[in-house]
Amino acid sequence: MRVWLVAAFAGLCAASTAGDVSSKPVKARFAVDGQNYAATLPDGFCLPDEVTRGQAETLAAVDPWSLTDLVFFSCAETAATGDPVHYGMIKTPKRSLGRKVSPRAELLAELKSEIRDGSLAEDFRRLDLTGDADKAIKDQIGVELKLSGQPQFVAVDDKAGYLLDVAGAEVGGKRARMTFVAAITVVRGRILTWGEYAPYTSNADLAALLRRVKVEIAKFIADNGG
Repeated sequence: MRVWLVAAFAGLCAASTAGDVSSKPVKARFAVDGQNYAATLPDGFCLPDEVTRGQAETLAAVDPWSLTDLVFFSCAETAATGDPVHYGMIKTPKRSLGRKVSPRAELLAELKSEIRDGSLAEDFRRLDLTGDADKAIKDQIGVELKLSGQPQFVAVDDKAGYLLDVAGAEVGGKRARMTFVAAITVVRGRILTWGEYAPYTSNADLAALLRRVKVEIAKFIADNGG
């Protein structure tokens, strides 16, 4: 199982660097490997429009490890600047496609065991995931970028395993730090990650984002039959 988890994290690393707020929930639909899905976006988030469509395509292009099933952006930031820095994505690790996947409960139990015995953390330390992400970004969009970060699985519940990091990025002598939280789970027999991204200012940002992602993945699972 660790293979797809490592691939999923590499994709999340790459992704973390790239009008009026809607008062009605935005609903979206997409398909993965023959399965149809519905997603209710978080409050205040919208699907890509003509302003952000290019940004969404870039976020997908710099992640060769995953299929990017859905991208969503802050409606207010899109309206104000055209360059939203709060956004989210639903992804599928490519290495999981076409393979038999364990039921959610079994997969999460295995994940919990691998977190407890340290084998998953060792895989993250051993592999140069951020270096691979740097190369993918340069290959796809021609930008020299240096990423840094140390992922951590911080929780597993009956819905998902939760991965978080504060990923640093340096490009053109300028530095930025991004918070990301991802929920990794199985829905309708497919492995999916729901990830959300935001600028980092304090650990309170990380905690708040983790709480929100837990709510959103629970809604997503409910939207798709539990």
